[in-house]
Amino acid sequence: GIVSDRQGNVWIASCGNDSVTLYPQGDPAQARNIALGPPPPAGQPALKPFGTVVDAQGNLWVTANKANAMYVLAPSGAILDVLPGTYQGRNVISKPIGNAIDSRGNVWVANSDWLDSPCPTRNDLGNAAHPSVTMYRASDRTPQPGSPFNGGGITLPWGVTVDGDDTV
Repeated sequence: GIVSDRQGNVWIASCGNDSVTLYPQGDPAQARNIALGPPPPAGQPALKPFGTVVDAQGNLWVTANKANAMYVLAPSGAILDVLPGTYQGRNVISKPIGNAIDSRGNVWVANSDWLDSPCPTRNDLGNAAHPSVTMYRASDRTPQPGSPFNGGGITLPWGVTVDGDDTV
């Protein structure tokens, strides 16, 4: 999960230490680490940040694979919101990996429903019962009605991208 914003800042998800690293204007010499929670014990991350996207306001959206959540950070690095895995009694985020933003500012999330990053070997793939993708509406940061979306043969979704016609 690496993404750059319109100011040339580079944001990097740091899966192993539950943080995001910011390279202001792409300069690694000015790197700044932004904790998403308390420091985890060595080798025991609790959140596992993975996918990163930047919206039109410059906010960073980070999937938290182990926490089944999404973190939204302001351009300053301040945490604006933590979006939990459940919404109105429904599971909407389940072991998220990749994410993407469409032209309307909606955030799409790939829910692996099983994968605990880092990546398993081919022999370690489990039997996810409900892999899916979730879309968050730009207007109020809530899941699109009907989310999460599955079907079409989705198996262990990893990355998400959106084309110029908002096709996911």
